[in-house]
Amino acid sequence: MNNRYGGARIRRGLSHFIIGKGVSAVAGLLSMLLVIRGLSIESFAAYSVLAALVELFTALTGLGLVHALLRYVPELYAKQYQVSLRKFTYGAFGIRTAVLLLAALLAFIFTDEFAPEIGLSHAIDAYQVFLLIVVLRSSTHFLSQVLESTLHQSIVQIGFTTATLIRLAGMLYLVQQGAVQLVDVILVEAVSDLVSLLIMFGGIVWLVTRQGLAHQNSADDGTWISKNMRQIKHLAITGYAQHIIGLPFGSNTNRLVGGSLFSLHTMASFGFAQSIYEYVKRYLPAQLLVGLIRPVVVARFSEKRDFSAAAAICDRVGFINITIICAILSVLLVGGLPILKWISADKYGTEALWVLITLMLVLALETHRLTLEMLVQTVERYAILIPSNFILALSVLPGILFFKVLGAVSFPLMNALALLLCNAWVKHQLATEGYAFANNTLTIAQLLAVAGFSALIGLSLNTFHIHWLASTFIAQIVFALGVWHFFGATFKALFSDVVGRKAKLL
Repeated sequence: MNNRYGGARIRRGLSHFIIGKGVSAVAGLLSMLLVIRGLSIESFAAYSVLAALVELFTALTGLGLVHALLRYVPELYAKQYQVSLRKFTYGAFGIRTAVLLLAALLAFIFTDEFAPEIGLSHAIDAYQVFLLIVVLRSSTHFLSQVLESTLHQSIVQIGFTTATLIRLAGMLYLVQQGAVQLVDVILVEAVSDLVSLLIMFGGIVWLVTRQGLAHQNSADDGTWISKNMRQIKHLAITGYAQHIIGLPFGSNTNRLVGGSLFSLHTMASFGFAQSIYEYVKRYLPAQLLVGLIRPVVVARFSEKRDFSAAAAICDRVGFINITIICAILSVLLVGGLPILKWISADKYGTEALWVLITLMLVLALETHRLTLEMLVQTVERYAILIPSNFILALSVLPGILFFKVLGAVSFPLMNALALLLCNAWVKHQLATEGYAFANNTLTIAQLLAVAGFSALIGLSLNTFHIHWLASTFIAQIVFALGVWHFFGATFKALFSDVVGRKAKLL
């Protein structure tokens, strides 16, 4: 494989990635806190429902084009097929944008029919303005995945970081003006998303028209797409099918269903917990590094067809995720209630805490699901995901059924049970097709035991009326010592792979 996916570019991409994500993580957290504290309970309930529309429209208008791009852009870029890369990228983006604009227009025309169905009859203006964010944010995400697939992390991080800083500045301005209105928050986010989209699009134009032309492969006559159209269509159709089938699963559907099912306070509380969960999810290593790891895995697998190496990369990063999630669970069990009350200015408490704890369990299982989906995509076996995604989609039904008994926590709880079952099934199906990899059940059990023990220590200190900050801090020290005792050698090996041996992990 040429140096487009070599160690030097990976390390450079990783440095851009870390700097960009570090800035956007801090600015994003501050922005989120300002929105939570600034909006009234009624407005934040509507905001929580609106946030689900981005993923809904992204999925429905995707047509499997992203799945095809993520699989074949690294291959075209590695082979330096510049003409085919340009045609493939522009063609996919043009088709996808046209479909997205049509869907947003229909949603705007039928506002009076659709908005009340998701509990937004009191926020019609906000719903209509938010459709602008749907178009901008979905398009930005589409372009960012192409740039990530070619390891141009610097452009991606400049786009996202700039948007986050603009959003933070806008929220600070709104807070200083007094009462924060939902439509004003949406307009601030629309401006930030527009700037990010322009940066991403500029990066794409540079990538497919200028960058690398001097080294263009002479074998590229622009016919690669027509020669491989059948394979591209198959991957796009199966990728789109499994994605649509699984669309009713997860936080976005839970938000939309909750908009019509929950009371305003319950919806706001649920949305508050979801916001924290999504922030944590966005900045966990597996989700963070997927844009950097996926193209490397795909490019190298297409050359050597070594599945075990691809599985090892995913498993190692997933292990870090699970460790962080266990630490967060320990924090929530010991000092979660006062932390959430402080963040929300005493608006949300116990109900949000239990939803968030359950969502952390979901997140641990979703981490495993993410690595499985990345491996399935790499070996082009999207059909494996279709039956499991159907089961995941059905998990919303028992969530509705048990809502009266368990409250809002029933939705993430049913999601977690469905993930547990479906992840096992996907691993089994991969193994039957010759793509087996080892289970790490014992490791996860040990991590959970360490987290449980540290939480027990912290809760015991709480009973002696020790301040929750102190008890939470002591619990985390116990957790860190336990992790180092059981898994110190593993972390040393990971660090050595990344730093000591020049990013051998990747």
